[in-house]
Amino acid sequence: MSQDFLRFHQTTAFVAKFIQTTFTEIKEINILDWGGGDGYISSIYSNILRAITGLPVNNFIYDYTNCEDS
Repeated sequence: MSQDFLRFHQTTAFVAKFIQTTFTEIKEINILDWGGGDGYISSIYSNILRAITGLPVNNFIYDYTNCEDS
């Protein structure tokens, strides 16, 4: 196993254990993507969190460019 992959595996395992032991009452994870992009980064986070926690992950994109000034 390469050093980079081993490091990624160890980091992912640590994050998974931390999330699973800290948020024991959580049934799903919600991500609010607040920005001007297309939601690509939050979709990556969603996939990672889903993979390491086994929980359903909802990804909501808030597009502030559609807001009108008061």
